Amino acid sequence: MIRLSVAGGIGEHGRNCFLIRQSPFTYILDCGLSQETFDPYPHLDSTEINQADFLIISHCHSDHAGAFQWLRQQGFQKPLLCTRATYELLHLDYDNTIFIDETFPRMKASLCFPGLEIKWGRSGHCIGSIWLTLATSQSKLLYSGDYYPDSQLYYCDSIDQTDADLAIIDCAYATQTFTAADWLYQFNNLLERSNHNLLMPVPKNGRGLELAALILSQRSDLKLILDESLFKQYTQLEQNKLWLKPYNLKSSDGIRSVHLISDPQIQLDKSRQLAEWYLKNGTIILSGTCYKDSYAEQISRQQHVHTLIYPIHPNLTMVKELIKHNHFKKVVLFHSQEIIEIS
Repeated sequence: MIRLSVAGGIGEHGRNCFLIRQSPFTYILDCGLSQETFDPYPHLDSTEINQADFLIISHCHSDHAGAFQWLRQQGFQKPLLCTRATYELLHLDYDNTIFIDETFPRMKASLCFPGLEIKWGRSGHCIGSIWLTLATSQSKLLYSGDYYPDSQLYYCDSIDQTDADLAIIDCAYATQTFTAADWLYQFNNLLERSNHNLLMPVPKNGRGLELAALILSQRSDLKLILDESLFKQYTQLEQNKLWLKPYNLKSSDGIRSVHLISDPQIQLDKSRQLAEWYLKNGTIILSGTCYKDSYAEQISRQQHVHTLIYPIHPNLTMVKELIKHNHFKKVVLFHSQEIIEIS
């Protein structure tokens, strides 16, 4: 028997957090923040937090990991399980950490704690991102994390022929049907209609490098400009071979430029100043979800701003295909503002 308590992530895009009671263990899967400033933290009380035997963080994005310090303030002192890359990207300082990728072999069930086996694979979402299964002698759970098997840049180990009593699966793009090829088609059409330089606000980790690699592989006429954070990732390719497919980020000296900044909601003052310049002199492409009341949302309907969502999550069709190739007794879909049931 597995009992799931939803602390966030169902009926909303952010704050992904789940309290699992899988006898004899109690644990937390992810600890994300909501962008709603009046209620940002997971819906867990201090008693529930301190009942947990451990916490697993699937990857570094704030909607999965941003509440870790808050958990510690509530008294959490138990083991944290995550990949080394996730730990470093989050700039954590927590001695009681088990590095999943350095402790347990990939795609092989291994003893995690007495009576509990873990199996993990790369999830194709960003550097360090994973999916996993957790199994006792009586039950088995699958958690997809943010899972995207069609990534152009990040390795993904397919979830296939897996048995689970409960599967918690990413379905952030439930109502969407677009692919990377669709995005590139729209991007090229936009370039044909406009001769402006482009600004693209992207997440610090994940979609940004993937878009850079995709654009350069298809458009040799464009000059790519990366901000400091994205350029640093580019210079660290060698140490991330576990997560990144081989690719070439050598930019041309094209007349037109694509400027990527690692501030997807355009929150920083320097990002806003840059966006204001592009609103008057160029074109802005928003490639992901705009949070309510963010500067990105405020400008999203202006004349020279275009929203071209790039897929980094599965849509409902992909989720149904995933379910077809596995054996799940119960499925819970998360990461979507819509509450979705699989028939």
